[in-house]
Amino acid sequence: MGLKPKKTLIVFIFIFTAFFSSFAYAEGQRIFEKDEAEYINRIYKDLPTASLKTDTRSLESVTYVSSLEQLESMLYDAMTDRKASFEAVYTGGTSDMLNDMEAVFENVTASDDYLKFSYTFISYGYSGYPGNYRIYYNMTYLTSKEQEDYVDSRVDGILSEIVLPGMSSFEKELAIHDYIVKNVEYDTSYKEHSAYAALAYGKTVCQGYSLLAYKMLEEAGVQARIVEGDESMNHAWNMVNIDGNWYHSDLTWDDPLPDVKNRTMYTYFNLSDERMSGDHFWDKATYPDCTSEKYSYMNEVTYPVTMDGRLYYSSSIDDRLYSMLLDGSVRQLICPDRSLFLCGYGDWIYFSNYSRGGYIYRTSTDGSSTEIINNVHSTYLSIDGNELTFLNEGTDQTEVIYLEPLAPQSIELNKDSLRITKGGSSSVGFGMYPAGASGDIIWTSSDTGVAQVDSSGNITALSGGICILRATVEGTEISDECTVIVEDPAESSEAEIIDYKREIDPGKKWAVEFSGALSKEISIADLVQVTQRGLDSGACAVFGEEDNKIEVIPPAEGYIKGKSYRLCISKDVSSSDGISLEKPVVLYFVVD
Repeated sequence: MGLKPKKTLIVFIFIFTAFFSSFAYAEGQRIFEKDEAEYINRIYKDLPTASLKTDTRSLESVTYVSSLEQLESMLYDAMTDRKASFEAVYTGGTSDMLNDMEAVFENVTASDDYLKFSYTFISYGYSGYPGNYRIYYNMTYLTSKEQEDYVDSRVDGILSEIVLPGMSSFEKELAIHDYIVKNVEYDTSYKEHSAYAALAYGKTVCQGYSLLAYKMLEEAGVQARIVEGDESMNHAWNMVNIDGNWYHSDLTWDDPLPDVKNRTMYTYFNLSDERMSGDHFWDKATYPDCTSEKYSYMNEVTYPVTMDGRLYYSSSIDDRLYSMLLDGSVRQLICPDRSLFLCGYGDWIYFSNYSRGGYIYRTSTDGSSTEIINNVHSTYLSIDGNELTFLNEGTDQTEVIYLEPLAPQSIELNKDSLRITKGGSSSVGFGMYPAGASGDIIWTSSDTGVAQVDSSGNITALSGGICILRATVEGTEISDECTVIVEDPAESSEAEIIDYKREIDPGKKWAVEFSGALSKEISIADLVQVTQRGLDSGACAVFGEEDNKIEVIPPAEGYIKGKSYRLCISKDVSSSDGISLEKPVVLYFVVD
């Protein structure tokens, strides 16, 4: 499959289009001024985009801005919320109001690549007197606030499924790259440009690929940029920072055109400036240097399958089946035949054998055994559960081969811990191993008064506290767990929540140390209490051996495993000098 023609790839390039209506006149000793300007995204220069003018003299409510820094912050918030306009009275200093407004806008977009590639048009202007300018910005965008909320929600959900605990930055990038390339196709009508279109419609152009990759990488904790091609190249792609080194990554050009289902390429994955500049052109002065060639081994990988820490792939050089570790080491030839459309299941790699009629074969992951599965030309292989689906090229029909179900050996949740606000909800994804293993999952919460979980792993936060979420493969003892912390904003405003702890000792004795000696006149047993769902747990607080310490003795029978406990120190606890706490101090804990 060839790469997409470069002439069809589009990018936002912003050009200054007009100054107009600039004038000033004297009124006594004061000079009345007015000026306006606009930027238009060059991709929309031929569209009937009307300038949205604001009459700033008739504002019903007035926002006052006293500095350019404050203006920058407020404009950023307005654009992030996809506001169509922002209006204010500027009372701060300036030597050139219009130029300062332009600089503020440029600072806002320079600070956030996602925002820079999401707006389509902006006009701005001011009128009035120095120290009392009425200013406005009018903006149009690719998407609405509701659509961006959809993007945020979908990105959170996708990342919860594909990013697992302990993944390195490289592994996160790889998972995000593969998800986008496999689930998004290039929009040959050139109508869709956003991350929203990529997720909602499954198609977009280069801006949408780059915006979605940027959003997912940043949310996964991987620093990223969106690169804008220069005047000779209307195109956009990403840069990504892996372990302190920057790399180019062009997901658009790694996605074949026409779209090939389940095919992933890495031709433009983690390239250096030198290699990228062969057919990509950009202003190098405005972006970080990319000098590392660490991941060049990935550029020949197609149809990747990751299993047990190894990467199995068809080489774009000779189409043969290889495996290697994720760092590119310990490379091994698994099958000498031309192997396409790879899928992993158990200890086998299934593929279409183009050296033998395109029939489906399978090869053991160590390369010691190869077997034929069918005798028809088969393409577009995919495995879901124990169903191997493929396209029969002879009949042009999709067919299914049912593989022997695999017993799960382990399950891994994609989060070790999770914080939710009371009344909110979240979810936890999981992976079952080996690849292709299946089984029903039983979800449980150790304290349903804190958080409840349904049969799909969706969590509802009910009250402040801490509990343990557990996923167990039905009929087995195979399980994994996640610590769930529920924060109650109302309680946090009235008390100092110092921590949420997970302990293993039901007989845990808590030691509390204060900054000064405690008054012996206070009743520690009444002022320091441990409760469970508002009921006394049976724990008892006593003065410690030192005059600034107390000890909390556990109940005689110990704390109940899995239940959320609340240790509260009343604000009436006072020092020997009569100084009390400003507010109650609370520690939540659970014993596992």
